[in-house]
Amino acid sequence: MTEDEIEQELHSFLEEWASTQSDIKKSIGSKDLSQIDGSSLSVQMVMGNTLVNKIGMSHLVTAAKGILEREHLQRQITLSTAVKVVDQVITAERESYQTSGKFNLKHVIKQSTANIRHSPTMSGTFVLPANIAMGVDHDETDLTVGPIKIVSRSVLDKLYPATPAELDNADKSEIRGSFSREVWTDYTQNYDHFILVPINNHERELGKRSAELGAEFVLNLLRLLVGFRGGRRILLAGDAPPKTWTAELVVSDINEREYSASRGSYGAPFEKGWQKFFTSHLNSVIYITTSLVPQLIRGCDLSDPVIERLVYSNDLISNSFKDTYAPMRLVSITSALEALTMLSSADNLKADELAKRCSIAGAMGDLQRKSDIYDQVYNAYKVRNEIVHGDSPSETDIYKAMTPLEDSLYYVVLKLIEFLGWLQANYSPQSARPLRRKFTEQFESYFASP
Repeated sequence: MTEDEIEQELHSFLEEWASTQSDIKKSIGSKDLSQIDGSSLSVQMVMGNTLVNKIGMSHLVTAAKGILEREHLQRQITLSTAVKVVDQVITAERESYQTSGKFNLKHVIKQSTANIRHSPTMSGTFVLPANIAMGVDHDETDLTVGPIKIVSRSVLDKLYPATPAELDNADKSEIRGSFSREVWTDYTQNYDHFILVPINNHERELGKRSAELGAEFVLNLLRLLVGFRGGRRILLAGDAPPKTWTAELVVSDINEREYSASRGSYGAPFEKGWQKFFTSHLNSVIYITTSLVPQLIRGCDLSDPVIERLVYSNDLISNSFKDTYAPMRLVSITSALEALTMLSSADNLKADELAKRCSIAGAMGDLQRKSDIYDQVYNAYKVRNEIVHGDSPSETDIYKAMTPLEDSLYYVVLKLIEFLGWLQANYSPQSARPLRRKFTEQFESYFASP
């Protein structure tokens, strides 16, 4: 939003505020509160004690959102904080108006912007439990993926040993309203690894979102490496309860009870030494881990079209592994490929163009590999179309589309992301349209280079 648009929203807010105050006075004077319109007292702003109707509130929220977007802070400062800050500034300006007779909306915007930028935030490292390779020797796992680390419990305990205060309160379930180390240890005992994500200058709520975004990106690298069968078991805490065993009960029609149980690890089927395997693959995507991953966790706003594509495709890839319904897994992964290849809704023969771009990106000069990837992506997209258009392909057709595709996904996805990062670094596109244009112009020459 421009400053003039923000100013207009604030002006509309003040008009609604004045109307609300008039309604309140009339109702109090007539001793008939039923005269107040149902929407008039719908909102009470705690900060400043501002009473305003729903319409006025919507103008205030829009103005606060406009300031956040203009300052690129919407992934670091919550909208509720911004609204409170703007309300405080307006309240102060109204008090000043009583003596000066002037109400300066431009000053309100300037002061609100400064106060929002200096809102209290937190900086620190989020420690996110995850299941990656349960049942495999991982005592000394200590992997670095750009600014993010994957560590085992033993390494975590060395990095963050118990403090004297934690040891003194080990027998207490809570310390000043927060969970103790003992509760944390109990909660995380069924998780085999921890993702450490450094976050700077975020409100805690949004800091966690950025941390989870970065962690999911790193876990997606692992998921893509091992494929759908193993990758679906690589999960952050909260995605699903960790399970090392399951139990079932079946009651027959004559009321006989059959109990059964099975045991097994919940992590991916990695073998001993998987850390070196992962590190060797990371060496081929250094630019992604050192440049793009930091942007994801830094809270860069989604007005950057490359970051927007990365965030969207990252969510789709995560969903394709977590979803238990095979048709939607295929829809999610093909949608992620569409997002990364910058296909527009106006593209004709989308399956052909998607397959071409994926095959060029993932082939790395190998003509046979290029042909294989083309066929894999083309068939997957054809089955995807049957799913979304209600033609109900068979389960066999769905798995036939997914199984070959997973062999190529890692390099296809990573090379497309790498190319998007190159476009960002060299052309700094400000919206999807110029990014799509540069993508089309530079795509084949970029991948033709050795």
